[in-house]
Amino acid sequence: MSMYWKVTNRQTVPTKVAVATASNGSVGVILQPNQFCLCTKQMTKMLDAQNKRGFVSIDQNYDNEYGFETGIAIDEGFVPESYAQKSVKEFKSGN
Repeated sequence: MSMYWKVTNRQTVPTKVAVATASNGSVGVILQPNQFCLCTKQMTKMLDAQNKRGFVSIDQNYDNEYGFETGIAIDEGFVPESYAQKSVKEFKSGN
């Protein structure tokens, strides 16, 4: 499975970051408090600046088990319904 960076807003106010979504592009994302986004393993100038200031934290070994898209804001603790249903079925079947 491909590894991603998980960028999390550490502020109590919205924070804007530019994250890489592909080898040739990046997008701007406004992260509300308790939100994160995923990006490819590439440091943009804006992301580097926000990280150095302590506005965001970066998990550089996020495995993206839920299959989230890169470059979109996601609430912390969100679990996609399809993943939850699959987990329930596996639990009920004893696997």
